[in-house]
Amino acid sequence: MTGRPDYLSAWLDDVVERADFSVRPIDLDDSREWSWSFGGIRHRTNRFFSVVGVRCDELGIEQPLLEQREVGTLGFVLDRRGARPRVLAHAKIEPGNVGVAQLAPSCQATASNAARVHGGDAPPHVEEFYGTGTARISSSLQSEQGTRFLDKHNRNVVVELTDDLEHGADHRWFDVDELLELSASDFLVNTDARSVLVTTDWRGLVGREPFSRYRDGLSSELARSLSERGEVEAARSTVRRMRDDAIQPRLVDLDALTGWQRGHRGVSPSGDGAFDVEQFAVVAHGREVGQWDQPMISSRSDGTVELWMGRRNGLLHFLVRPTRELGLRSLVELAPTLQIPPGESVPQDWGRPAGAVEVASASESDEGGRFYRDASRYSLVDVGELDERPDGTIALPLGGVVELLREGSWFTNEARSAFSLLLQRL
Repeated sequence: MTGRPDYLSAWLDDVVERADFSVRPIDLDDSREWSWSFGGIRHRTNRFFSVVGVRCDELGIEQPLLEQREVGTLGFVLDRRGARPRVLAHAKIEPGNVGVAQLAPSCQATASNAARVHGGDAPPHVEEFYGTGTARISSSLQSEQGTRFLDKHNRNVVVELTDDLEHGADHRWFDVDELLELSASDFLVNTDARSVLVTTDWRGLVGREPFSRYRDGLSSELARSLSERGEVEAARSTVRRMRDDAIQPRLVDLDALTGWQRGHRGVSPSGDGAFDVEQFAVVAHGREVGQWDQPMISSRSDGTVELWMGRRNGLLHFLVRPTRELGLRSLVELAPTLQIPPGESVPQDWGRPAGAVEVASASESDEGGRFYRDASRYSLVDVGELDERPDGTIALPLGGVVELLREGSWFTNEARSAFSLLLQRL
């Protein structure tokens, strides 16, 4: 499935029209909220996030990152009181989204926004995740893109509704199966929603045994794989050992970054590079604040993410790769088989094995609140028998994968989005 189904287009278009949405680049000097300060680009309150320089001699990398050390809340409200479970989704406008409005969790709030540092309204339904009208089903701390953020984490939460809940025109109840089916569409279900859905209890989410929706061979294989943990302890040990050996990066002034230069709108590579950091002015009435400006990362090409699966001794395994990323608080997490951030090139020696079959794919905006129209193509690829596997990869059955997903801070943001390609089969 690609694009937006017709029955959703009218609603999403209406949300954008009522917001009188616009976004445009501006000079940083024209901002009343942001400025060069203490070697970076910072908000006048020193909250929200900052653009800082980061250098890691171990990796041979120095670049700007978005420093956002506070923990945000990403949460779905789940209602299981009727015949079929349903979730409350938000048609959320983000300035960097492809298509502007995408389906987001019921609540998607940074700590600064939840504290109303901006002086505006509280994020919609934030009280449902701190009040008494809901019961918590799952909660895990998950990282965001470690190639773009420094130490950014979100609490991924699903709460069960115990009382009736009123909502505005930008929220709508969806049957869980309906929302999971929509996750196969391009630029429709945002990356935060995918992360929450893929890290919660799947049986509790859909109200049945996972992968029983379709009676086909792949669903049977997935169900069997889900019952096996495999070498999950060895995977943990590998990641922990790499974390122990990794050297912490250090902050440097943006002006001191080799290969980067200050410009009127922000920071750019001196020559060829993956991305720029630019200031944008945004109008989006109906948000907590109706207009604002902020820095955003703007990448120069789309990213590519592939998750390979295949069989070892007749059991379906997934190939993941322990990866050191500059901005990860934990330093090392498990990434998909191939994870190329927007703006960077796929290695020339990379190729799928002969006979590999693409099982599912979707294009996603990579965090439209901080990245300007950055996108990646996610693919789930069946490579057949795993007699050999790419160097540096670990093969795990789905049971081991799910165990780590629910614990939190083991899988990269891109890995969680890649595994979310399985949700439509639950």
